[in-house]
Amino acid sequence: MSNGSRKYQINKEIYSFKQNHSLVNDYYATFEVFIRGTGINESTTSDHNHYDEIKAFIEVMNQQQEEQRLFHFLNGLDEVYRSQRSQTLLMTLLPIVEMAFPIL
Repeated sequence: MSNGSRKYQINKEIYSFKQNHSLVNDYYATFEVFIRGTGINESTTSDHNHYDEIKAFIEVMNQQQEEQRLFHFLNGLDEVYRSQRSQTLLMTLLPIVEMAFPIL
């Protein structure tokens, strides 16, 4: 599979991942296992420690990945959490999933 095809497939799988009325604790735990299985949260900084520009770029990419993880997590929540989801998205600095989960 091409890189673009793989990314598309992973995103399709993630966006179809839903809470489906399970407990938020169970949904969060399953979500974390699912994300680890996709390799989305793997860091690539070890090969580039000497290049400031590359490090800065990777930091931005990691931030975007964290935001994507948050959006995927929030997207999968049941509608009963609509208010909490909206409040989270209105925060000046978006939290990482690990910080958003306790808010719910």
